[in-house]
Amino acid sequence: MLRAPKRSCFRQLLSRKYAVLAPSRPRIPAVLPRLGDSCTLVRPPLWPPSRARFFSAPGGMQSAKTHLKADKGGQSLVASVPISKGELAIFEKGEILNHPTMHSIQVSETEHMNCSGDIIYTSHHCDANALMVPTPEGCSLVALRDIGAGELVSFDYDTTEWDMSDPFDCLCGSPKCKGRVAGFRHLSQEARDAMPPEHMSAYVKRIAKQAT
Repeated sequence: MLRAPKRSCFRQLLSRKYAVLAPSRPRIPAVLPRLGDSCTLVRPPLWPPSRARFFSAPGGMQSAKTHLKADKGGQSLVASVPISKGELAIFEKGEILNHPTMHSIQVSETEHMNCSGDIIYTSHHCDANALMVPTPEGCSLVALRDIGAGELVSFDYDTTEWDMSDPFDCLCGSPKCKGRVAGFRHLSQEARDAMPPEHMSAYVKRIAKQAT
């Protein structure tokens, strides 16, 4: 004889945070199991994104143009489709901090955006194929040249960071490789002069000017 799932099973089902709620619409729970089924959660259809509230980490976003690929160092951001020069590859927001972290992107002289989505897996390269455009409203990764599908997406960390919290030795292998990546503050005058001004963030330019 089939028995209905226990009441506690339904309570657990309805309390899960996978459901997406629209403030102006009635609450719709996840799909309930049939008699005799195990208590398995099925996600309900999403409301239109403009009215939805998603239960995810702040700024944890993905782009249809990029995806993560496993490598020896963990994961890296690669192009899912061809991305043309000047085209936006990915955009992300995050929590604003007053200090840098391993995954933060500096967005002003005193502010750092602590991102948590795919953008934090963008590799450094001293001759990068993309440019990070950081603002307190969000960080945009824009192609500096045409990027092929499956190609690693990278930007030069020294163009946005004044003083990094976690410096490292670069192994990009480019003839333009600077060796140590620690932020613009630590670059030699020769390396600073070699960097195209249009690749530098506005606040890095200002700080560098004030420091001279």
